[in-house]
Amino acid sequence: MKIREARISDAETIARFNMAHAKEGKFMILKKRDALKGARAVLKNHNLGFYLVAEDNSRIVGMLMVTWEWSDWHNRFYWWIGSVYV
Repeated sequence: MKIREARISDAETIARFNMAHAKEGKFMILKKRDALKGARAVLKNHNLGFYLVAEDNSRIVGMLMVTWEWSDWHNRFYWWIGSVYV
């Protein structure tokens, strides 16, 4: 298995995984248009966060997104892990 940072070419897979995650975990239906737009926004703007994907035999089998949160208590950024899907 290989873990790597996602590329813009992974946007369709990430959007599909986000749609499945919303349906399975939150009982929500995401429109493909919105999920794809959101995935591309993160992939194009590292200030929003980044995705990591897990590949098995060159096929993406899982992902997660990392975003940042500023802590005034500790005067530093922390990573928030979300959008986890396998």
